[in-house]
Amino acid sequence: NLECQAATDCTDLRVCYSDMDKLFSTGDAEMQSDCNVRTIGNFDTAYNLGTQSEFVLSQQLDDCLFSYYNQLSTCCQTAVNSYMLGPQRYEYTCDTIDRVFGTPKDDDQLDDLQAVCEQKDGCFYNADTTTCEEVATGSTFLQCTSLWMDGSPCSPAALNLTTEDLRSGNQDAIAFCLSQTVVYPASNLGSDLCQDTYNTEVATYGACLYPVHSYWDADAGAYDYSICTDAEIASVTNSTCGTINEDNSTQLTCLLPVVDSMDAGCCQRALQQIASNSYAMTNECYDDVVRVCADLEPLLAGTGLLLSPATVFVLYATTTGPLAALQPSASTCVTNLLTALATGDVSPKCMSAAAFCEPNDAWPATAVGGEEMLPCDVGFTGNKTRECVSGVPAVQWSEVDTSQCQILTCPTIEAADDSDYGQYWPETAIGDIHTIQGGAINAATGNAFVDDQVSTQLQTKLYLEQGLVCNPAAEEQPSIYYARRKCQLDPYDSTQAVWAEPVVECRPIDSSFSQVLPNTVCDFVTEQVVAGVAANLAAAFGETTASSLLASAAAANLIDAIPWSIYDATENGGVTTTPDEHQYLSQLYCTQALTNCAAYTYDSVLGISYFFDYCPTLNTQDFNGTIDALATSPANTAPIFPYDQYAASGLPDLGTLTAVQLAVYGPAFVEYYATALGIFAGNATQAAAYVISQVPDITQWSYYDDAVWTALTGDVAPDGAGGYVPYDLKLDSFADRHTTYIAPLSSAASIAEKCSLVSALPALGTFNVTGNLVDDPVMIDAFISPSEAWNDEGIPRPECFNNTLWMYFI
Repeated sequence: NLECQAATDCTDLRVCYSDMDKLFSTGDAEMQSDCNVRTIGNFDTAYNLGTQSEFVLSQQLDDCLFSYYNQLSTCCQTAVNSYMLGPQRYEYTCDTIDRVFGTPKDDDQLDDLQAVCEQKDGCFYNADTTTCEEVATGSTFLQCTSLWMDGSPCSPAALNLTTEDLRSGNQDAIAFCLSQTVVYPASNLGSDLCQDTYNTEVATYGACLYPVHSYWDADAGAYDYSICTDAEIASVTNSTCGTINEDNSTQLTCLLPVVDSMDAGCCQRALQQIASNSYAMTNECYDDVVRVCADLEPLLAGTGLLLSPATVFVLYATTTGPLAALQPSASTCVTNLLTALATGDVSPKCMSAAAFCEPNDAWPATAVGGEEMLPCDVGFTGNKTRECVSGVPAVQWSEVDTSQCQILTCPTIEAADDSDYGQYWPETAIGDIHTIQGGAINAATGNAFVDDQVSTQLQTKLYLEQGLVCNPAAEEQPSIYYARRKCQLDPYDSTQAVWAEPVVECRPIDSSFSQVLPNTVCDFVTEQVVAGVAANLAAAFGETTASSLLASAAAANLIDAIPWSIYDATENGGVTTTPDEHQYLSQLYCTQALTNCAAYTYDSVLGISYFFDYCPTLNTQDFNGTIDALATSPANTAPIFPYDQYAASGLPDLGTLTAVQLAVYGPAFVEYYATALGIFAGNATQAAAYVISQVPDITQWSYYDDAVWTALTGDVAPDGAGGYVPYDLKLDSFADRHTTYIAPLSSAASIAEKCSLVSALPALGTFNVTGNLVDDPVMIDAFISPSEAWNDEGIPRPECFNNTLWMYFI
């Protein structure tokens, strides 16, 4: 009954009754006694009777609901977000949320903490420290929002301060009120950083802690910079604009270009605001709208909306819903604003903003009627354009015209020019994957059909790398050669497309996952490792230099992943699936649910299936070698970079180290060098040699932690006695627990392959007699490649449409 009463909008915690009953009715010994359905009942009674404050009631439930947030129903989560994490519950600061979870936190708690933390405005989850933290803005106004709200003792209204007071710097009452308030606990302030931010800002900006929307004085028809003291104006270099506040446009014109040379303070902040122009009516016309639309303000009472340009523009376009009644008043407001613009009765910046489309992403502010041009998005050549067009109530951007953008393509490679693979590769758009099906005919003819069949060189590549030979005539596990090659963005030059290395595999014909590669993964880890090293390079040398030294490009295309423990908990009613069931479900998902699933990799230890539409592979042998993308990159082969950042510690030039070694391992150099100086009695040469000897080969897989293992196990493993021991797993063993399964051909591709093989059967008999099949016109004329077996409408070639073949597949 409690739940039914509250279920209309999911904002009342009573909708969590069933969640509490489901989660805590078993009497979990680890849970507090408050975590049971009786608490919801008590909550309802106390809430209705008013015997306890809302925050006290929330505290009875926060441990239960926060710590199990991801297991709550959507409606219950909505209630928690609204009632416990909304702006009215300012007592729940980011640190307060973090402390609800206690210390230490297990992996499930961290997932719940992250989910709860990200629902609270102003909070973010710090993955490095696994804590919920407040976003630091550096602004007292933004950090201490609860102190400015209507009804707060420090709000301008409560202190009877006018716009003129705020503009002139008469904010002593605000500063004093804050000084008496910020000493309260963070839960009273709604912020963990309010007090520290106030203490940092007050000395310099005490007279302007509350922001001013505009320094334009509409009555005087001029900018009001009375906030500037004589001393602040005199602080301008060489006092070129005078030594006192003359309060005139001539002095203001002089001050604006040199404002950055002024001492930091409220005067500088005000003049910088006057000098800036966002070309956004929602910002620059704020005070003008408040002035010309004063009749609208009383009508907004109780709506939660404040009178502002943004509010007016939204209401102007609202024709349905509860706010539609305000549309006529908003329309009158817009008419007043347009009239003021036409007569010049607005601030200069509002006037200019009304004639410009405001900056939007990379599009700069543009005058109405103007057109801007930008390079097309990454992956395309040419330029895109956008116009600033007239509109009511404001000018607006047109849609982006991308008609001149052409997608990048990888060039055609003729088989005769492909010295590595002897294969024909047609021009292919970036992001697309060119596929070639079949190879038995090529093997029999000595590469007579390299445009339509997998070349013998690629077939040899498959045999050398995986020991596989495909056989479409095998009775038990028929398979064909299948090659893929992806056209991708050049990781070192975003204006170019390049061919990735081709992938060749045996794809089963009989609809079974018979092509099984043990101790093998589709390579989704190289990109992750290289990206991590690239981040270290960027931190050491800057983004521009780092991007020229090392770039990360995807090898395999990961399209989905299923951790089966999560599937069991969320989709399977808590019933644990077996490894055999993981295989069965993975195969169904790959062939029936996903589009273009080429393979999946199964982690038999952690119970995870990864699905791919492009699958270059790495096996145990590969993981015991080097990471080619690192070893061959300029970061590992380019000239050595200077060691300026370590020079202050006395570290000598370690000339044999590469940029990537410095970036990844650099912080340890100083420590090693200090140790080495002690070992070698201050001999810098010997100490430097010792440092170099301690640097591991970071191009080896064995250097890097197994991040998947760490994330899911916390770097521990069973000890065989019911406990766990530390287990620092590295990537050199990553493939050992994985098996990759190559997806079989689709029914259409299978029919195409059968048709192709049948078309060549008569000629194959000729081959046995003449020994010269390549030049046999019968063969050349009869062969149908798989790519030609179906037309664009999905109808098979007449040669393929025979009852025997057709019935085989139907």
